[in-house]
Amino acid sequence: MAQAEAASKASLFIGIRAILAREGRLERVIEAAGPTLKALLEHPPLASEWVSGTLMHELLTAIAANDGLDAVQRTTRRAVTESIVPLLRSYAGPMLRLFGATPHTIFSRLNDVMKLTNRGIDGGYRRGGERRAFVSFCHPAAGPMNAAMFASWRGSLEAILDFCDVRGTISPPVVNAAKNGAEFELEWQ
Repeated sequence: MAQAEAASKASLFIGIRAILAREGRLERVIEAAGPTLKALLEHPPLASEWVSGTLMHELLTAIAANDGLDAVQRTTRRAVTESIVPLLRSYAGPMLRLFGATPHTIFSRLNDVMKLTNRGIDGGYRRGGERRAFVSFCHPAAGPMNAAMFASWRGSLEAILDFCDVRGTISPPVVNAAKNGAEFELEWQ
């Protein structure tokens, strides 16, 4: 069976676009974008639609080219907080009330949570201790990932730690080119 191309719910794309617009960075990204991404940035899709992983990758790469990898990480963190976390609250509310809003609770159900907002992206989780975990992402059908995608994943993980109301650290990505992905080590207090 062929792997599906990666895609994200447009709510994340729209969230990133809104942050770029609020910070006065959108026009520079539009200028650097190819024709398809440019059209999508100028006329965003509905939040319930899907945006291809190729276009998300292009968007993140354009942000990195203009403002650096730290900007990709910060922008993704804010976009996930504003556009994905509310969905997570409604989806996972009963589970979180039962088991607690801890990083282990969220990450142990990572693929179920990701199905709400992603296609063609696999997530992995290993418990590393009471306040430590290893989280991985891979895009089996995508082209090679670059540092902008890894920075975006790191920003998403930061948003989940924020959601769980914990402070922690996230390692730089340990890239696995064979799986077209990376793993991150998280520790929190």
